[in-house]
Amino acid sequence: LTSGLAFTGVFAVAGLVAGRLADISPRKRMLLTSLVLGSFATACAGCATNLAGALATRCALGLAQSLTAPASYSLIGQLFEPRLRGKANGVYSLGICFGVGMASLSQLVNVGWGVGWRRTHHLVAAAGLALALVLALIVQEPDRPANAKSASSGANRGLEALSNVFAEPATRWLFAAGGARYFGGLALVVFMPEFYRRTFPSYAAAFSVLNAVVLVLGGAMSAVAGGHLVDKLSQRDARFLVWVPAMGCVMGAFAAVATVTVPSFPASIFFFFLTILFAECWFGSFTNALQFLLPAQLVGSGVSLFLFVGSILGSVSPLLLGLADRRLGLVFGRMNDGALLADLLGGTIAIAYLVCAACFWMVSKHVSREVQVPSVS
Repeated sequence: LTSGLAFTGVFAVAGLVAGRLADISPRKRMLLTSLVLGSFATACAGCATNLAGALATRCALGLAQSLTAPASYSLIGQLFEPRLRGKANGVYSLGICFGVGMASLSQLVNVGWGVGWRRTHHLVAAAGLALALVLALIVQEPDRPANAKSASSGANRGLEALSNVFAEPATRWLFAAGGARYFGGLALVVFMPEFYRRTFPSYAAAFSVLNAVVLVLGGAMSAVAGGHLVDKLSQRDARFLVWVPAMGCVMGAFAAVATVTVPSFPASIFFFFLTILFAECWFGSFTNALQFLLPAQLVGSGVSLFLFVGSILGSVSPLLLGLADRRLGLVFGRMNDGALLADLLGGTIAIAYLVCAACFWMVSKHVSREVQVPSVS
């Protein structure tokens, strides 16, 4: 409950409001509020003595985190010219990769170094406050374009702003692509450790280290390289905005199937790394395309609406896969069977990634008409 609904539910719902705030309010102020409130909630979590206290701090953290992405992507869309947004979004999405690494490090600090979970929370909270200070000193809030100001004060308010996100078919296909990718990606993150536990039990210690390396290193390389390719190739043809992640998803689908079918642990880890390397460029490319397709006054709403959809699909995917694994295991007498989970996991990831690629391809049919990517002068 504390790791799921308490955080995700508040994050998803509050994000819809946060997205609209990012379209009309100072975004630097939103980011500072997120860091300070998130740090306070984390520090309080380290002092919690019962379930009610833990739930309250998780809800507060979900509220704080909901402010971050809409404000950040709205700023990136305004601070960076179109030919550089791929790299900028890719660098920003590195936070996900480093977050995974920091989560692993926190366990080392908590257990390995004997700091304890309470003081670990307090250390993380202190780091958040330090980042808030850096943000306050470095980041400047740019003036919004005149047309964005007028639109924000006009009809594009509340639910109408969210409905306007889906006004064009390109954005509808883009959301379908992102939803499919979220569905497959969360299945991978949640169930890949279980696959390795069942299939290669003697490599449990090695996998605990290699999993973090693959997710952090592969994800970072994918985000940066994907952003660079999008910026470079979209100068020739704007459709590369979505062709690059589409190709990554196709290659990632085949690599994921290989990950769960090869017989040796080293080969499986190699294909696992390729899966992350090929496919994890999608999120920066997704937001890059969203920044092109939506007017400036709707970027925050668009990002928040997608995170709302993604949070739902991200919760549904592991649930359905877990239910299928248990039901089929009971029916066929294959409970905790690695081969059964390999079939379910490989099929889920491959189908979701290929559907994502097809939806990105559908976006490209509209991108060539609606998006003009300025070339380097």
